[in-house]
Amino acid sequence: MCFIGLAVREEVLLHRPGLRVIFMSGYADTAVVHDGDSMPRAAFLLKPFSSEMLLHKIREVLDAP
Repeated sequence: MCFIGLAVREEVLLHRPGLRVIFMSGYADTAVVHDGDSMPRAAFLLKPFSSEMLLHKIREVLDAP
């Protein structure tokens, strides 16, 4: 489903552990983010989204433990 995004995320995290990632897609979030258990609790935005929704998600990800 979103294997390219997953591969990029894994490669980046090798060099920058702890980097926060937000995935976005036009597909249903369960199909993209929760494909098995490879990315539990990943931050996700479903397209289309407004700038306010993007800012809210960024704040949510930055404030998460």
